[in-house]
Parts: sequence; C-alpha cells; structure tokens
Amino acid sequence: MRRQGLLDLYTRHYNHSLGRLFDVAGCPVEARAQGTRIFDEDGQSYLDCAAGYGAFGVGHLHPRVQAAAQRQLKVMATCPAALYDETVAMLLTRLTGILPPALSRVFLAGGGSEAVEIALRTVMWALPARKRLLAVKNSYHGKTLGALGVMGQPHLRSMFEPLCAEVQFVPFGDGEAMVRAIGAGTRAVFVEAILGGGHLTVPPDGYLAAIRAACDRTGTPLVVDEVQTGFGRTGTMFAFEREGIVPDIVILSKGITGGHAGIGVAVMTDALAEAAGDAYEAGPDAPHAGMWSSALTCATACAAIDVIVEENLAARAASAGARLIAKLGDASREHPAFVLDVPGRGLMTGVRLRNNILESAVWMQMLRRRVITGLSTNDHTAHPVLRFFPPLTIEDG
Repeated sequence: MRRQGLLDLYTRHYNHSLGRLFDVAGCPVEARAQGTRIFDEDGQSYLDCAAGYGAFGVGHLHPRVQAAAQRQLKVMATCPAALYDETVAMLLTRLTGILPPALSRVFLAGGGSEAVEIALRTVMWALPARKRLLAVKNSYHGKTLGALGVMGQPHLRSMFEPLCAEVQFVPFGDGEAMVRAIGAGTRAVFVEAILGGGHLTVPPDGYLAAIRAACDRTGTPLVVDEVQTGFGRTGTMFAFEREGIVPDIVILSKGITGGHAGIGVAVMTDALAEAAGDAYEAGPDAPHAGMWSSALTCATACAAIDVIVEENLAARAASAGARLIAKLGDASREHPAFVLDVPGRGLMTGVRLRNNILESAVWMQMLRRRVITGLSTNDHTAHPVLRFFPPLTIEDG
C-alpha cells in the first residue's frame, strides 16, 4: 500500500491528528528495519534515533532475538495458563538473575500500564489502612484507569477525575519535598528513575537514596518505574543501581524483548508480595494468564536480555551516550536562541527547545536529513525535549 493510502486509513480510522502530522511532515512509510536503520518503501535509509522510545534497545531484528522467535514459533506460540511453560520459567530466571536478590517475585503483564496496575493492587492489599499515594509531577505511568491515578500530567488525567486513589504530587527531583511528604499514612511512593517523555529530566545525585531512606523509616513501599530507563538505557542495567538502592517494586517494559513483542513486568520483594497475602489468588497477578506470558514473548525477552548482558550494552550506552550528549551540546551552543539545554544520561537524552513549534520544526528537519528522533506528541510542556534514544547497539564513533 502506497503512502497516501496509508495516510487516509490512519486519518480516518486511527488518529486524525497523527495522520495530519505525518502528512505535513512528509513521514516515510517504514518498509523494513535492521540494526540502527529504518528503510522506507523507496529503499531510503534513516538512522533511528527514537527506537520506539527505547523499545528497540538491541536494534531492529537483532539476529539472535529473531532466531529465538523463529525457533519458538516452530514449536509453540503460546501455552494455556493452566499448564507449565518452560519459556516463562526461563524468563523468570533471566530477570531475577540481573536484578538485586531482594527483587524475587515476578508478575507478567501486557505492558507498562498493566504492570503499574499490579503494583497499585499490591500496595492496596498490603497496606489497607494507609490511603495516600505519592507520585511526582509530570510523570508518566500509563493510561489505564488505575495508572492514571498516579499520572503526573494533568492534561491526561483530569478528564477522568475523580479517580479512586488519594494521590499527592510532588515536584520531580525535589528530594526534600518528597521526604517531607512521606509519612506513616503513605501507602506507596511512585517515581520514575529519570523523568521521561518530553519532560526528560535527570534528578540530582542522592535523590532516590533520600526517598529510599524516608520510605524505610516509615515502612512505605517504593515503586520505581523503569519502563524507559531499564535494560541498559542509562548506562547501568537499571537506573536505580546508580544510587545503590533497591526498590520494593520495579516496573519494566519496552526494551525487554528488543521490540519483538509487548510485555510488562512488575518485580517485587518477597516481603511485599507476602504482605499482599490472598490478593495473589485472584488479584495482582491476574494478568499473568494472558498472551503476554506467551512462549513467543518470553523466548524473545530471554534472547534480548542475553544480548544486553553478553554484549555489555549498558557500558556501551554509557560511553556512546557521553559522546552523544557532548556532540548535541556542541551543536546546541551554536543556537542559544532555540535550545535551552541537553539533558539525559547514557543513551536517554535529547535537546530541550524553547517551545513546541521549534521542536516540531527541528524534528521535521532531522527527518529530511534521514534521522528519526522522538517527538513529544503525548506531553504538554513549555520547553519540550526532542529525544535521542538510539539503539544501544549504535556505534560509538
């Protein structure tokens, strides 16, 4: 199907605004992808510096992940939840092998939003006497109704209010404000390790450690959302490792399968899982029965994790990211009227522009130069970050 036909279908049946944006920007029709490159229907090559906002961490169609998917499809695509599935067990082994030992209970879901739902149900069952949740302003935890309760972006949340949870939102990066807010009545703290989306912001050193200490003093579970930061993106396997802390629950998604299939994961401590008690008969782990724990999904996730570990992609993200941030900084300093700063860590970075019009203009110019970057279509922010999230396999050169 040629480009105009696809645009018509997108505009009519999917997303009118997105269809118009694709048309105005002259977006290519992706025909295939390999490694760090995307190819359009005319065979033109584009450098992918968006990578599905981190989903294609090992690059497009990594041969080892692709081979694992093909091997699994020859045997079995999925397994009924009532039966044992070896691929699920293999994924549990991979995940608990790269996470701190305290994080030992794994619950699979369809994506990051559903993993957040599992975390919410867990803390609600574990601490029924506590009513108040803490989250951060401008955070993004998904658009299911429960996850919207801890969504720090009012334009995405307000139309569904009132929501069921009592939530207080604290400015991201303000450790003192968060510590003051954490008290004996706090049910849980939800926080991104690095504020994602078009708000891309790296917190000051010690931020997570201060929150962890306050949670320990008050017996409050700490939930760290690593949907965007996990699996090597920021230069360590998980961003929370940089401060030497261990959350009570970590939320994972995106890079876990190398972009081959959708899945979300909530991994928690034994203590928290056991405190939730009977909830696990019919509560927090109910999504485990679905297709996201399929043999195909789990096989691709195992292969992608193996690639990340064996090719030491976290270290590559650290070195390549430092070079990328430096180069973006050099280019940005030539245009102080347009660019405010270059935030980020590892290969989770971007260029903060003075307004949304400038961001769209730079995005389109990059596209014309055959570089795909991450546009802030989902965020309302005065100074959006045009994101550069290339595959971790990108050459450091």
